[in-house]
Amino acid sequence: MSSKNQLLLTVISVFFVTIIYVSYPADAVTCVGGGALTITGLPASVNFPTQSPSVTSTTTGIVFGSSLFFEDMRNTSAGFTLNVTATDFTDVNNINNTFAIANLAITSDGNDTIGFVDCDPITGITAGALNFSDFIDSDLNGISDAKTLVTGDVRARIGKYSIEPELQITIPARTPAGNFRTTLTFSIQ
Repeated sequence: MSSKNQLLLTVISVFFVTIIYVSYPADAVTCVGGGALTITGLPASVNFPTQSPSVTSTTTGIVFGSSLFFEDMRNTSAGFTLNVTATDFTDVNNINNTFAIANLAITSDGNDTIGFVDCDPITGITAGALNFSDFIDSDLNGISDAKTLVTGDVRARIGKYSIEPELQITIPARTPAGNFRTTLTFSIQ
């Protein structure tokens, strides 16, 4: 069984101020196995700061302002991977203005740590991308290949965890002003 959640990422050549927020339901904590492997919360959107059109490429980065939460409550001797894919950037006001997802890079966490939320500790859970890693679209279909952000080794665990991914974008030279967006899709299996 896998769980998928989507995050809309907005990148704008002439950017607007935006807010990052996450919906993470409050619940009574019980650490009993037999549950699911799932993503339980992530920001609805993440926006880069304002950039002006330029004759040279511009690179800027951000750390998610809110955590991505996930849990493995299965209590089985099974590992897992938390992956992300992204789509090419498209101007929401002019679909003919695009630039490739290869201009976006990601790390698993802004400070290279996996947060412990509750139950079992993070033993055997590792960040998959400690350095910026560009998204690649090997089949050129407009959706990147999956990038592994977190791996859980094969062991019985019941735990809740979090990461705060960091993104870096290079806006290509002479990109016209616009409201460019990509969709990040997170999955855990």
